[in-house]
Amino acid sequence: MRVGIDFNIGNTNAVIGVRIGDRAVVVDEIIAAHDTDTLAQEIRRRYPDHKIYGYPDASGGNRSTNATRTDIQILESYGISNQSPQSNPPIRDRVNNVQALLENGKGQNRLQVWQGCNKLIECLELQCWDEKTQLPDKQSGFDHLADCLGYWLHRDFSMLHKNAGRTTGIRVY
Repeated sequence: MRVGIDFNIGNTNAVIGVRIGDRAVVVDEIIAAHDTDTLAQEIRRRYPDHKIYGYPDASGGNRSTNATRTDIQILESYGISNQSPQSNPPIRDRVNNVQALLENGKGQNRLQVWQGCNKLIECLELQCWDEKTQLPDKQSGFDHLADCLGYWLHRDFSMLHKNAGRTTGIRVY
């Protein structure tokens, strides 16, 4: 299982999916958990025997909704393997990556969202760009699940990570 996570005090969210080859399938969502402990408990309740890879907001290593441990340490204490980078990717890269999985230049759709993920579907349909900042609108509340999805998909499907460590066959002289 792959879990994209967005931390917020009183509003921690997650998108849960699986990777099947070059495709992503979102199968579940957790909305507005009170804190990271509550979210991790709910993930483990729903998926007790699964290997869970967490793709949290990278800032979870810096601060916490719990005073004694970081959010990432809390997730790891529940057996959720941290896959976050040192810092979040640029927002535009994340958004473009999700868009490319929804439909790329060849007309391919490599992202499926289960119809029961009503809030994620609503977020994908309704989140708009803020005209002043030229970034996704953060005032409407449609950003949290979209961010969760973006953290996971950017890490698992971005061209920046896809061929990391592999040779390209191109010689640079």
